[in-house]
Amino acid sequence: MGKVVNVFAALALFVAGVVTLNTKLIAMGLSVGMSALRKTPKFNSNANTDRLNANIVVNQPRAMVFGETAFATDIRDQEFTGTDKEYLHRFIVCAAHTTTSIDEIWFDDKLAWDGTSVQGEFVGYLDVTTCLEGTAGAAVNISARMGTSRRYTGMTYVYFRYKLTGNSKKAESPFSSSVPTRITIKGKGMPTYDPRLDSTVTGGSGAMRADDQSTWAWDDDASRNPAVQAVTALLGWRINGLLSVGKGIPPRRIDLESFITAANVCDEAIALDAGGTEPRYRFDGVFSEGDDLSTILGSYESSMDARFHDPRGRIAVKCMVYDHATPVAEFTQHDVLGAVDWKPYGPLDSRYNIIRGQYTDPSDASLFQMVDYPEIKVTSSDGVDRILTMNFPGVQSATQAQRLARRLLKRAQYGGTFQAELQATAWRAAQYDPVRMTFPKLGMSNVMMRVEEIETRVDGVVPIMMSIENADIYDWTTADELPAIVPVYPTQYSSLDTPTAVALNGMEEGVSVVDGSIKDDKVSNPAIINNSVTRSSSIAGDLGGYRATSPGYGTWRDFSDGTITATITIDTADTGAQKVKLSMIMAAKGDGSDADNTSWRVLRNGVQIGPTWDDIQIPNDRIMTQTFIFWDDSPAATTTYDYKVQYMPIASDGFPYLYNFSFDGVLTAK
Repeated sequence: MGKVVNVFAALALFVAGVVTLNTKLIAMGLSVGMSALRKTPKFNSNANTDRLNANIVVNQPRAMVFGETAFATDIRDQEFTGTDKEYLHRFIVCAAHTTTSIDEIWFDDKLAWDGTSVQGEFVGYLDVTTCLEGTAGAAVNISARMGTSRRYTGMTYVYFRYKLTGNSKKAESPFSSSVPTRITIKGKGMPTYDPRLDSTVTGGSGAMRADDQSTWAWDDDASRNPAVQAVTALLGWRINGLLSVGKGIPPRRIDLESFITAANVCDEAIALDAGGTEPRYRFDGVFSEGDDLSTILGSYESSMDARFHDPRGRIAVKCMVYDHATPVAEFTQHDVLGAVDWKPYGPLDSRYNIIRGQYTDPSDASLFQMVDYPEIKVTSSDGVDRILTMNFPGVQSATQAQRLARRLLKRAQYGGTFQAELQATAWRAAQYDPVRMTFPKLGMSNVMMRVEEIETRVDGVVPIMMSIENADIYDWTTADELPAIVPVYPTQYSSLDTPTAVALNGMEEGVSVVDGSIKDDKVSNPAIINNSVTRSSSIAGDLGGYRATSPGYGTWRDFSDGTITATITIDTADTGAQKVKLSMIMAAKGDGSDADNTSWRVLRNGVQIGPTWDDIQIPNDRIMTQTFIFWDDSPAATTTYDYKVQYMPIASDGFPYLYNFSFDGVLTAK
C-alpha cells in the first residue's frame, strides 16, 4: 500500500481539469499512516494579517472578504494637492468584489469614522467617501492626472482626503507629522451563495442559484457560515463576467448537497457558560487571489473541523460529528484479504497533550489582532508534555477556538490506524464514513473507526485505511469552557505617574495641572497590581466638541445630556488593601473676550467625594488641558460604585467650550 494522497493536491489537479483522481495516485496514497493524514493544514493567508496595516504594493493580489470583519487596506493610488500640498488623497481598495457595508473606520486605536461622519480629533481634517461597488458614476475626480480613471470597477474602496495643515495659525492637524498606516475598516463582506436556498439542489429551497451571483445575498448568519463561504469561494466572484477572486469552479463539479449538510452542522447552537448560545462554527476573514487552494480550504477545515475530498469527481466537504450510533458498515476478520497493518496508538511524538494558540479578537480593544485563547491540556500518557501551537485566524470567538483546539487535542490521544485490503463488500463504505471493526486476534471488538482513505478497484479488492474514533473526541459541555483571556494593555509612560511628579503635584491631594494642547484623548489603563482584585468596568468618555446650549451659571451639569461614568465592582473581601484611582483629563477653551471659569466635581453613587476643583480659569485664545487625579480610599466588599463627573460654569461674559473630556476609574493596590 502506498502513500496517502494529499487531498489539496488532488483538488488542485481537479481544478486544472482532472475530473477524477488517477487510480495510480490513489494506490500510492494508501501506503503511509495517520501521521500524514493529521498534518496541520495550511491556513495562514497573508491577506488576513496584512489587512491591519495599509501599504502600497504595486502587484498586491486582489482581496476577498468573508463575514463581518476588518477589510483589506490596499493603497492603490495617492496624490498631493493644494498650493503647499496641504492635502493628501488616498484610495484604499478593501475587496475585489462588492461588499455589504462599511460600518466603522479606525486610525490606530481611535475611531475616525462611525459609518456616517468623521469623529473626534479628525473633524475638520478628514473627508471619507466609501464605495461598495465601484462604477464610472461613482469615480472620484480630484485632479487632471487622476481624472475619472479611478473607478475600481466592481470593487469596494474608500477614498480619504487628509488635511495636513492646521485650520488656523495656532491649530495643528492630527496628520501634521504622519498619516496613520494602521487602518481598521470594519464591515460586512461578500454576498454569499447558500445551497440551502437553491431549489435546484437536493435538500434546498428557494431562488438562489450557484451560476447566478445576482441571486446571492448577505445574511447575518449564513454569510458567516464557513461551509457557505467555502462553496462561494470555490464558485468565485465575477466582475463583468470575468473571474475576479475565488476559484471559478463550475457548480456541476461541486457536491452541493454535502455543503448543505456541513452548513447545518455549523449552525448548530452551542450552549455558553455565561448563558445563551452561539453557532457551532463561524468564519470571518480575508483571502487573496495569491492564496492557493490549500490555504483557502485549509482555513475552512481548521475553523469547522472538516475534511474536503472529491468523491465521484466533485469537491465535497465533511464536518466531523459524533455519528457513531449509525455506522455505515461493520467489518470483521472475514472481510480482510492478506496482510494487516494495525497500530492501536499513534506515534508518541504526535500525542500532544497541550494546545496553545491564538484567535482573532474583533473587540475595540484589539481591533482584529490575534490574541491567546486559554490553554487546553490533558494528562500526558508518559508524563512528558508535548505542545502543539494551533492558531485560528478566521475564528472571532474564544469559545469556538477552545472547542476546535479541544477536538484536536482529544483526537491526538487516539490516532491509531488499521490498514488492509478488504473484499468487495467494503465498497458500501465511503471516505470519512463511520464503521465498526472486529478482529479478535488483534484484540479488536466492535472498535469504532472512521474511513480515512478507500479505493475501489476493478478486481474487487478494496484497499482501506481507517482511524480510531471515540465519543470522547466530540464531548463538550459548558463545564469545559474556560474564561477568555482579557488582553492586557501595554504599560504606557505618563509624566504624571513618576515619583517626582507625585511629590510636586500633590497627587494624593487630588490635583495635578498640565497646560498645553491635548495630543491624545485616551487615558491609559493601569495594570491591576493585586490579582485578587478584578476590574469589572472602566469607561473613557469623549465629549467631542460638546457645548451646553446655555451657560447655566451656578448649576452643576452633566455632560452631553447624559453622564460619563466609571462603574467598578469590589469583588474581594480584603478591602483594606485596595482603593479606586480616578483619573480625569479635561480639555477646554473659553468662548468670551476674556477668560472663562468653571468648577468640577466627582460623585459616587450620587454623593460628592473628594475635593471640588473650583473656579478654574479657561483661556480664550488656546486649548487648555487639566488632569485631575485622586483616590477613593474606602471601597466596600461586593459593592458596585458608579463614579460620575459634573461641571459648573462660573459667571463671566461667556462660558467654556468643552472640547474634550475623558474619565477613567481603576481598582488598584494601595
